[in-house]
Amino acid sequence: MADEIFYEQGDDATEDNFGRVWGRPNIMDYVVRGLSLSDNGDGTATLTAGYATILDGIRGYHVYPDSRTVTLVDSGGVNHIYLAIDVDHTTTSKNNQVSVHVDADDTPPSLPNLKLGTVDASAGTATETNRNPDGTFENLEATRKLDMRGNPIDNQGVTSVADETALADGEPGLYRLEDTGDVVYFDGDTSTN
Repeated sequence: MADEIFYEQGDDATEDNFGRVWGRPNIMDYVVRGLSLSDNGDGTATLTAGYATILDGIRGYHVYPDSRTVTLVDSGGVNHIYLAIDVDHTTTSKNNQVSVHVDADDTPPSLPNLKLGTVDASAGTATETNRNPDGTFENLEATRKLDMRGNPIDNQGVTSVADETALADGEPGLYRLEDTGDVVYFDGDTSTN
């Protein structure tokens, strides 16, 4: 393969070239919206319309499937549900071929795909997967302190101290103990804690 740079003057605006530009980790292989699963209780499941991204080697695809009813292969057990796309860059006869692959042994299809989740027909439940992008970074620097939900914690009244011996009488509040990482409520009286 010859060295290439996209996009330069004269490069074709083809599905293959766009796919290669979009095919990047950390922004692909997840459900962006919709594509919810639910068990219908009759050996089928409903998959709602939505939007997903699928990474296939060096190419990335943005997929917008319509809602559909899916036939389950195991009406008394767990069914693994995949969104699959049939892409052939040498012909235009297979454009927009989206399918849903269902199996009972969690074997992905050979086509480019994304696992959407499982439907447990015996329990009548659905579990969705790949709802957020994965991230792999060489280095990550935080410029703000955030809680697990992404909310800023720098002004939420939690004071960091080295350990519990640094707590002082008359100063009640929430404290983060740096030696253990625990956040504790201190009532302001060292004789009762």
